[in-house]
Amino acid sequence: MDEINESLQDWWKREIEDCTCQECGKIFTIDVLIPNRLWEQIKPEGKPKGGGLLCGSCIMKKIEELSFQNTFNGTALKVRVIK
Repeated sequence: MDEINESLQDWWKREIEDCTCQECGKIFTIDVLIPNRLWEQIKPEGKPKGGGLLCGSCIMKKIEELSFQNTFNGTALKVRVIK
C-alpha cells in the first residue's frame, strides 16, 4: 500500500508542477479558458502561438491592462476547476 501512496504522491507532484504560472510562479488549480485571439495578446513573453501557462490572477491582470489600452472588448471567459 505504501508503494501505491508514494506513486500517487509522485503523480500528484508532477501534475501540480505542470500547473505553475509562468508569470508569477504560483501553482494553480482553476483553468480559465479564453478566446485564442485574446490569449495571443496576454500569453507569457517568448511563448509560441497557443503556448504558455498563466494563473487566473495573472490572466485577469493582463486583461485589465488590455482594457486600459482599449484593446479588449469584453469577450466572455469560461472557468473550470482542473484539480
